[in-house]
This record gives sequence, C-alpha cells and structure tokens, in this order.
Amino acid sequence: MIPLSIDHPLTIVIGLGFLGVNLVCLLTMLGLRPGSQETLRFSDLLRGGLAEALGTFAWLLVSGLLIVAGHGERWEIALVTGGLLTALMLGPGVISGGHFNPAVTVALTVAGRHSFSACVLWLVGQLLGAGLAFALLILGVGQEGLVPLLPVPDAALNPRMVFLLEVVASFVFLLVVSTATLRSSPLVAVASGMTFGVLLLVFGPLTGCGINPARYAATALLLGNFEAGATYLTAPFIGAVVAAALVQCCFVQRPQLHAAEFPEDDSKPTIRHWAA
Repeated sequence: MIPLSIDHPLTIVIGLGFLGVNLVCLLTMLGLRPGSQETLRFSDLLRGGLAEALGTFAWLLVSGLLIVAGHGERWEIALVTGGLLTALMLGPGVISGGHFNPAVTVALTVAGRHSFSACVLWLVGQLLGAGLAFALLILGVGQEGLVPLLPVPDAALNPRMVFLLEVVASFVFLLVVSTATLRSSPLVAVASGMTFGVLLLVFGPLTGCGINPARYAATALLLGNFEAGATYLTAPFIGAVVAAALVQCCFVQRPQLHAAEFPEDDSKPTIRHWAA
C-alpha cells in the first residue's frame, strides 16, 4: 500500500485527475452536443473524439489510481469503476455515446450504429486518453507502479481458457450495451456501469478482466510488455462484435411493408407507408 501525503507525487496526480474530470464536466456544460448520425459534420466528429478522449482519460485515471495505490478491495474497485462509467456516460457520453472502450466502438460500428469516420476518431481519442492517464500515473508511482494495471489470469487456467473467458466477458458486456442502446434512456448508463462492475467482480479473479483494450494497450506500451497481447487485444473485440451483430440481427426491426394501394386498373400496388 502506498502511503499518501500532501507532497506525494501521487497526490499531485490525483489532483490532476480531478481537474481532468472537472474539465470534462465543463465542456459538457458549455453546450457540446452530438449531431445526428446521418448528418455528422467534421466538427461534430472532432467533438465526439474529444469527448471520448476526456472520458477515457478520467475513467482510467481514477480507477487506475485506486489500483496502483493499493487502497481498494476488489468490490471497491468494481464499484468505483462501474459507478464512474455511469457518471461519465451521463456527462461527456451525451456527446459521443460514452464508449470509452475500443471494443465497444468497433462492435457498434460493425453493427451499423456508427460511421467509419466516427469509429476512427473515437478510437484515436480513446487511445490518447488512456495513454495520457497512465503517463500521468507514471509521474506519481514510476513505471513499475503500473504493473498492477496489467491483467493477471489465474495460474490454474490455461491460455485458451483465459482467451475464451475474455470473449465471454466482452460478449456479456456488449449484449447489455447493444440492447440497452436500442432505446434512448439514461438507464443505458446505469445498465452499462452495473454490468461492467459485476464483470470485474466475476472475471477479475479468473482473467484479470481486460475488457477494455485501451487500458491494456496503454499499460503494455508504457511498460514495453505485450506478452499477453494476443489475448487482451483480440478477445474483447471478438466477444463484442459477435454480441453487437447478434443484437442487430435479432432485435433491430427492419422496415416492413404494412399496406398497399391497388388501383382500379390492376396496375402494380403503390406503397402507402413503411413501419419500422
């Protein structure tokens, strides 16, 4: 456990983290709003990418601080991480959709919910936010202090089982996210945060629960350790894409012809309306 004092570098990082969160809230209050998915301008895309960067930065910095400082039990880490995800989705998430996770962005793009341009800028923002968050942590705890952020699987599990469990965890998370976002409601943020927290509790002791590839990529890059990259940089995308595609195919209604007019001259029927 790291003893903290007012002059400890980690205390300074904590202060910077809260400043980052306040900046996120300030930008939201300034009136940044998402544009229509059909008519997104480049400025809208940039704002969305910025929201993803700031949201990812705040989420990973605060949750990372709890882990590297060693002041939190597993349930406390799950509570903070899930609760903060909910808060950020209700804050900067109103601008971008509140992904803060490359697997979520890629999966929803594959499912047709987002454009390719938005996907690219969202991913760039997420990776920059994650990298900045952990770079700040290095100022407080040093490079070796980031080691606890690398997911560590149970030694009793073989690599294939760890990979499979990571796929399952991401599948469950995106199953909830994809279905919840079919309707616009603040409960989407609550469902997402609760699900993420529960998955941390269940899968954390088994695989380290590396559901967010941005967290692993930034940590591994700064530590120069991609030993488990084959699992934590691929499994989350597989589970997420499968879940989002399944929801899109099974639960998203296609336009169906409900009525037609048949003119007296027996010509081809003309469509009266389409129902979604």
